[in-house]
Amino acid sequence: MPDTNQENQSQHNSGEGNLPDKVKALLAEVEAVSAMLREIAEYLPPSYPSESLLHLSRSFENINQQFASFAGVKGHRFYEIIHRSGSRLSAVKGITKAARNLALLFEKYAKFPNHYSAVHSRLQIHRLQIALENLKSDLV
Repeated sequence: MPDTNQENQSQHNSGEGNLPDKVKALLAEVEAVSAMLREIAEYLPPSYPSESLLHLSRSFENINQQFASFAGVKGHRFYEIIHRSGSRLSAVKGITKAARNLALLFEKYAKFPNHYSAVHSRLQIHRLQIALENLKSDLV
């Protein structure tokens, strides 16, 4: 008779769900962020109020923190998936760096709205999308 207590303990230590389910969940997270970025990039107007620019800065900082926790918090459900591959870890680091750069860029734009450039913003968002695609391609 198998020791179900031991099985439950090993499942708890590895996080919720099995590895394929975690990969699917991480892919879903990547897709959700990608969809949000597409929408932001598509609807960036030529000028933006400071409050909206600050809101975008916070959104990109949230993406930065979200993906940083995926790779940096050992108990996180995606930690194991990301650390199984150097290219996944590198992709997540690229995502956090690009998201952080966008957060800083939009924070600067919020302080100096006359410096805002929709074209430059789209280019920077595209860099983040490429980093997300790198992670996605490594997971598929």
